[in-house]
Amino acid sequence: MFDFGFSEIVVILMISLIVLGPERLPKAARQVGLWVGKVRAFVNTAKSDFSQQLDASELSSVKQEITDSIHALQSTASHLTALDTLPEQKTPDDFLPQYTAPEKSLKNKGVQTRRQNRIKLPPKPKLRGSRRTR
Repeated sequence: MFDFGFSEIVVILMISLIVLGPERLPKAARQVGLWVGKVRAFVNTAKSDFSQQLDASELSSVKQEITDSIHALQSTASHLTALDTLPEQKTPDDFLPQYTAPEKSLKNKGVQTRRQNRIKLPPKPKLRGSRRTR
């Protein structure tokens, strides 16, 4: 705010020493320090109030943007109601009545299966003595 150099401060102290004298100078310096502290506290409070108001206005604008996007999403969702209905899901039980075993269906139609058509071979002869026994 004010730009005071070291030389300006020394000049002010010398003048105050001459005007006030050595007896009243410490009391005056204390009083000036209290005033400077009060001014700084006031400035800091004003800054924090200003920044809170600025944050509140930013938050209100963000809140407005969020509500606008919520309304847009709701309107979009209302147009997509056709996609909300899914077809009925099937379970394994739905497929059981349609399935019939192939062997039973072929027997019912008079067709012979592989098992019925298989040629029976004579049993293999057992060879004796060809293997060593221990």
